[in-house]
Amino acid sequence: MNKFLSLLVVILVLCFSSSVSYANENGCSSWVQAREGYTCWAMSRACGVSLQSFMDTNGMDLNSCNYVQIGHDYCCN
Repeated sequence: MNKFLSLLVVILVLCFSSSVSYANENGCSSWVQAREGYTCWAMSRACGVSLQSFMDTNGMDLNSCNYVQIGHDYCCN
């Protein structure tokens, strides 16, 4: 069981750090924090950008939008 939890933590860290580093590489200066019930579409509207632009900026696709991380900061620009 401990190996499973350790693996899960590693996977979550890798997922989180890859999206943050992707946004930082793009020179992000504006962020939106995901809250419960938020979708990529809602966050793109809050940012004032198209859904495609939001996904491209954050290295996401429609599938990854199903797994928005509550409390995670997503890049707007």
